[in-house]
Amino acid sequence: MKPAVCLLLCVIISACLLGGCANQSPADLRPMVCVEGVLYVDTGKAVPVEIDPSAILGTIGSSVDSSEIPTENGQSNFGSVGAEYAFCEDYLVVMLNDEWYRFDLEKEQSDALHDLVSQWTVTDGITLCLMNSRFPEGVEKMTLVMENRTDNVMLYGNGWSFEQYKNGKWIPLQNKENVAFTAEGYTLYDHRRDVFHISTFALEKPLTEGLYRVTGCSLRVAPDDENLSYGGNYTDYPPYKLEFAVKKDALPDRGLPEEPTLPGGLAQKEDWEWYTPWESVALFEGIGQTVWQLVQSNGDDGLVALLCRPDTPENQYLEPEDKLSLHLFDRRTGRVLTLFDTLSVEQDHVLPGEQGGFLIVIEEDQYYAGMLDGEWVLEGPETQYALRTESAVYPIGTQEIAIRLSNHTGEHAAILMVPVLERMCAEGWEPMKTNAGFCGTPDPFPTEGRDGSIDLGIFQDISAGTYRVSMTAVDNAGTEHSISDIFILENR
Repeated sequence: MKPAVCLLLCVIISACLLGGCANQSPADLRPMVCVEGVLYVDTGKAVPVEIDPSAILGTIGSSVDSSEIPTENGQSNFGSVGAEYAFCEDYLVVMLNDEWYRFDLEKEQSDALHDLVSQWTVTDGITLCLMNSRFPEGVEKMTLVMENRTDNVMLYGNGWSFEQYKNGKWIPLQNKENVAFTAEGYTLYDHRRDVFHISTFALEKPLTEGLYRVTGCSLRVAPDDENLSYGGNYTDYPPYKLEFAVKKDALPDRGLPEEPTLPGGLAQKEDWEWYTPWESVALFEGIGQTVWQLVQSNGDDGLVALLCRPDTPENQYLEPEDKLSLHLFDRRTGRVLTLFDTLSVEQDHVLPGEQGGFLIVIEEDQYYAGMLDGEWVLEGPETQYALRTESAVYPIGTQEIAIRLSNHTGEHAAILMVPVLERMCAEGWEPMKTNAGFCGTPDPFPTEGRDGSIDLGIFQDISAGTYRVSMTAVDNAGTEHSISDIFILENR
């Protein structure tokens, strides 16, 4: 570093002393030495180290009064002109009275010694920054906030490395043996803000006090998803490099709770929409479910969709034939709702809705899941005829479910009021056996629709789970149309 930095520190420290922030007179200043523009202060501790002559940086060449701050390279405020000094690990040692004494970087000013690069501009309108500029010792995960204010999309992925700032240089930190990053890619869509979490799990040692830099993977920007692949119209940008400090007294990452909490016990957060729901991740991992992907709602409903794969190690690649389960997590209440258990990895999709909630595509049928006036809503694909349950979620033990039958054709039709109930299972939809019989005579289905109800008491082996109820509408030409809706029975 340049001596100008040391001069800046002198101004800072002097201002602090004159302002009365410490009960010291100038004569009480600790012994310190300025080396390569950086101040190091005496710890009063002799250290039993052997310094190779080739490691000696120099000798104290001048000294100022003990009430002053040294400002020149090799200058002290305690005399000892001619004393040798050298770097040892992450501190300075000075030979005094035939012993090496430890001098530490001035902690209160350590952040000022290096201007932290806390925000990274990928290109105009796309920026990345860490949620915190300081993290506590032993930090395991750090929240990376990504903002895209453009019409383009950006591809980013796993893979990062850490360096520590020592003696004016960035020193790479070692990873554990046999540790590698998976090659998943993620898309930051246009006019979106999202978060990603950088983990320190691969490091050989936990992070202790100091200055650090994390370097990610290359970033790719394109007009749309299709152009992100090889041969598309895209531009590759250099990896992000973000700097941060680790302090013993630093507050934890605001994107992570101090301790995982159970559903219903989540504290209200003023800016909850910035947070990735680690509470729900911990909950699912506790029951043998690995959270493969998180999709956050675009609205202010506080919902997150979690795609999980049961009993699968986190680092195991997904296979095309694998099935995922879909759950909604309400970050305001901590409530978890299970929607589907057999989503296809390749064919099915979960996308955030424009005004909140989620669009779910299953075998080309589109569903909507979200919240409306504090109640769960789960709607199936719109058709000429529709069946909708009064609610998306009911407590186990519910005997009767109200339904609304809609006719959007503008012509009168008929409806077979014979309910077919199916439960979602690993193999698909399993028909539920019934204790009742039906006559099979169609009822009128006017254009204004009609109301009805489903008696769950006529079905056998009803338990908590996701169900689909279906009926058959018949148009004037005699063509049958199956209409259905999905609802959930849950333990409360």
